[in-house]
Amino acid sequence: MLSRYGVCLIVVDDVESRLGKSPHVDVDGLQAISDTWQVPFLFVGTEDLIGTVSHSDTLRRRSITLLKWPAYHPGPGWDLFIRGLWRYQYTRTEAPLTAALSEALYEYTSGLADMAVHLYTQAQIAAISQGLQMGTSDKPLTVDVLRQVYATQIPPWRNQQ
Repeated sequence: MLSRYGVCLIVVDDVESRLGKSPHVDVDGLQAISDTWQVPFLFVGTEDLIGTVSHSDTLRRRSITLLKWPAYHPGPGWDLFIRGLWRYQYTRTEAPLTAALSEALYEYTSGLADMAVHLYTQAQIAAISQGLQMGTSDKPLTVDVLRQVYATQIPPWRNQQ
């Protein structure tokens, strides 16, 4: 019973690769785990997930619905999201959030929150690694670092846009 330890939700990301894009989901098995642990699951995935799980009669009987989180559009919603995300900066040399950095994140992620979080995280790792290679504590997060990480470490995203 994970609920005793303050766990109120288990988030399962990248569901499609775990399910192997099979049209058959072992919903009864997942439900048994959820019932045993007394904690619900939240499945996170792309629109492929909807097609994958919609084949399950068990899901329909249990009235399980999938939350669609659309991409942000440039504007107040995106700005609020990025300001919140920017608080989680772990580089020693803190980079202030600029319009150029926000615009670059939007451009490279098409406003998709999950992609923005991944790109932001990987860019920080790259900035820290590059700084260590140069013999300094880290390198500040810049548009160039975002561009480099996008171009070298996240090629599958470019194919999906």
